Amino acid sequence: MKMNTLLKLITFGLCACISTKYCGQDWVVGPVFGVTAIIWQTGLKNLNRKHLLFLGLSTLIYAAVSKVSSLWEFKSDFANTFVGSFSLAVIFGSVALPFALQAVFPETKKQFKKVVISLVACYFVITGVAYFFTNVLEVKGINFVDIMIVVWQALFLYLFFWRKSASE
Repeated sequence: MKMNTLLKLITFGLCACISTKYCGQDWVVGPVFGVTAIIWQTGLKNLNRKHLLFLGLSTLIYAAVSKVSSLWEFKSDFANTFVGSFSLAVIFGSVALPFALQAVFPETKKQFKKVVISLVACYFVITGVAYFFTNVLEVKGINFVDIMIVVWQALFLYLFFWRKSASE
């Protein structure tokens, strides 16, 4: 295994652990994920001011996602599950963060559409599975928010940065 691949896997693992533990903290997940994305993009080589800009945008976008997700009380009914404030927040983040990345790093622009569609689709698939498990099968104890965070972050990183490093 290449050192760069190992670095990516370790940083993703740490990011996933921190993100799931502190997902309710406005100012934790954004910078942690921003740093992880920068490491995945650069391998800690050739860092510049653009990376600081992206880190700041990642922090602000997650804080906004956190605020939007708590606009109104979450209910487990079918409609709120798919169109409630949490859904709006995830859709906002699924568009805003890829947009910020491609605005700061234009070379990522060609992946933008595929990433946004994948992130939004991933959210609705996991939300549907979560709804089915909790409301139809009445299975308790599965933390679907943690699953969503980890899968969303993995998709973002993989679709934007994995192929680039695989050809190195």
